[in-house]
Amino acid sequence: MHGSRISIWFFIGVLLIVYGAMIAASGVSEWVTGNYAPGVELVRLHMPVWWGALLGAPGLFYAVKFRPRKRVGAVAHDGAAQKPSPKPNAPPPR
Repeated sequence: MHGSRISIWFFIGVLLIVYGAMIAASGVSEWVTGNYAPGVELVRLHMPVWWGALLGAPGLFYAVKFRPRKRVGAVAHDGAAQKPSPKPNAPPPR
């Protein structure tokens, strides 16, 4: 368990994006075809589209804010600081 750690909030963000996209897609499908479930009131509000967008917005925020990335100068597993890799065209140190 000492490998690179990914925040749980990143996965929650991805999950919210996926669920929001699925709900919004079903809402757009209902909107385009006009095929609504019988007895649904206030159909003109197109709530699945709004609900999908409402789920996707915080999902996008969490996925971007907590995305996994490499950190330069991070502490290694043995407690020693890692040195950043030299630039490809940099001259060797003297």
